[in-house]
Amino acid sequence: MGGYRAKSLGRKRRYFMENIVPQTQETIAAKRARRISERLRESRLPGLVTPGKWGGRLVEFTALIVLVALNYYLTAPLMGTAAVIAPFSGPAIPYLANLLSRIVSLPFIYAVQLVQILFFLFFPVTFYFLISFLTGRKLAAIIAVLTATVPEYFFAKSRLSAGFTGNDGPHIASLGIMPLAIYSLMAFLRFGGRHNLLIAAFLSTAIVLISPFGFLTYLIFAVLAAFSEMLLGHGRLKLLRFLIVFLIAGALAAFWYNPVFAWWMVSGPLGREMRQVLANLIPLSLFIVPVLGAFGFLLFDRKANLQPVFLASFWTIVFVLIAMAGLHGFLSSSSSRYYPELGIALALLAGMATVKINDTLQNRFPWPNMAGLLIAVVLITLIIWMGGKTALPAGEELAQGLDQTAKSHLWLAKDGFDGWSRVIGDLLTFVTLAALVLLEIYPRTGKSLRS
Repeated sequence: MGGYRAKSLGRKRRYFMENIVPQTQETIAAKRARRISERLRESRLPGLVTPGKWGGRLVEFTALIVLVALNYYLTAPLMGTAAVIAPFSGPAIPYLANLLSRIVSLPFIYAVQLVQILFFLFFPVTFYFLISFLTGRKLAAIIAVLTATVPEYFFAKSRLSAGFTGNDGPHIASLGIMPLAIYSLMAFLRFGGRHNLLIAAFLSTAIVLISPFGFLTYLIFAVLAAFSEMLLGHGRLKLLRFLIVFLIAGALAAFWYNPVFAWWMVSGPLGREMRQVLANLIPLSLFIVPVLGAFGFLLFDRKANLQPVFLASFWTIVFVLIAMAGLHGFLSSSSSRYYPELGIALALLAGMATVKINDTLQNRFPWPNMAGLLIAVVLITLIIWMGGKTALPAGEELAQGLDQTAKSHLWLAKDGFDGWSRVIGDLLTFVTLAALVLLEIYPRTGKSLRS
């Protein structure tokens, strides 16, 4: 009898120690992190049907193929034409085009066109994965990408006209990897990890090497994404991670934008337009930023399930304000340069709204599952198909181009910063790359860096 009582007391003691008394790994911070992770899992809107019925890998792959095919349909008239080469500020597009022209024996001006088309076709894939990551809904991602593919302003038509018939090709090309850069940045802010850090830093560097203006708009997306993550908790840690990503990206791009040249860009004559834009935006931001910040804290603080709503609404609001400021003369550059980014925000908003409306209707009416969304998908696809022929101007306008790389005034100014300033930039990039390689190798070797 005594032995049975002792065993019972032992079981109760073990239960008490395991479930009641906090263990060493269950600190307040650990419990808080677990609660936040649970909220993030809850933030994913419930799927319309189980993955086994429709949302498998095969269906997702098929949907991506169809989305890319629709975007290819829009760019089909561009195949075999010469690019309208605008002055390049970053080296990525001309270097890739030069490499492609040597590999396939293609004239440089046609290689530029093909490279920009490839980046245009990357966009539906990267945008799809970003929306899937944010919402957890494949159908929301499909609707968002379809909306962004509609050949009307502010959607695909703005990207087609600016990238292939205007002088903003590198900016539009940067949009092809921008969603993936935002995805990796948010993954690093949320989960940490050296792999997330490396991907986020390298993609951010790629954007700035493709287009400095594209990097500016990417920074707007990234700041709001980081703010939405900080609202979920661990704000100081996520702010530190955010700064680390862009410090590494700046160091990796230092071989091109060396520190002396970068400072001259801001403080010299070339930065006069940027300073004028900031001076015009400061009075507007003194009123708007506190209002939007307070609005964000009151409605979205610690509410992980509303993070996609926050991003869709705030990205839309910010780019609408930027477009309005440009129309009223607040910005030196044309407000139409921001239309593609506004279209991305509106497409995310449309995808979420469509799925939400469909969910609400399904709860009220006994119609077949997914019927409303399938109707929406078919209608949007028909709109793209019918409008694709008028998305681009006549063929003679597509045949303009130059025989060689056109260097922008920014590129020409960079060539003047040679000597020690270039050596410092190259050295900074080399040291950063070496440090990242050690960061990748060290956990695998298990050796101490001190030995």
